[in-house]
Amino acid sequence: MTLDETKLFQLLDDYSRRHHQCFLAEFFLDGSKTNYILCFRSSTGSIDSANRYACRYLHFAAANLPAVAGAGILSPEIRQELDRELPPLAGE
Repeated sequence: MTLDETKLFQLLDDYSRRHHQCFLAEFFLDGSKTNYILCFRSSTGSIDSANRYACRYLHFAAANLPAVAGAGILSPEIRQELDRELPPLAGE
């Protein structure tokens, strides 16, 4: 993992943990190397829960990596997408 990828991973993981009781479980480039595939899982599920393996897959354009890593913060658009996609996961 490159330094920029590590920064992005940490930003996404920190945000999802603080705001949505989720964590970033998977982070990898797709076959075309144009998008990162992100897999978020709930951090609140119990081992006995029927939904303990519930997850949400999202895509992140690889072209946006340098800007996010360089700024050291998630853009409002990225935060809005996470806010829209992750809340249902914490309740599953």
